[in-house]
Amino acid sequence: MDTQELKVQVLADLSDFEQKISRVLKRLPLELRDEFLSSLQRFLFDSRLCLIRIDEPLDEGVTGEGGIASGAGEKLVFRVSFTGLDDLCASALRATDGEGA
Repeated sequence: MDTQELKVQVLADLSDFEQKISRVLKRLPLELRDEFLSSLQRFLFDSRLCLIRIDEPLDEGVTGEGGIASGAGEKLVFRVSFTGLDDLCASALRATDGEGA
């Protein structure tokens, strides 16, 4: 039985994630920021990360130990999705609204 080695490189653009977290942190009072960051850390450790396959051309070459993976056949492109991130941010902002009331 023949075996074939498969090398995968994941390229992820996390700018949306960073922008969302930055916007929430700017709106939170200082006393709620640590709690939000702790919740965010637990959220990330819980592996709520999903890779969703999309059919878009890959502009840059996927590189590996042997150079550009041109002979790899099909190139797979994925979008990173953090399931539950919107709920976490909304919950933190609701806590802010409750503090101001």
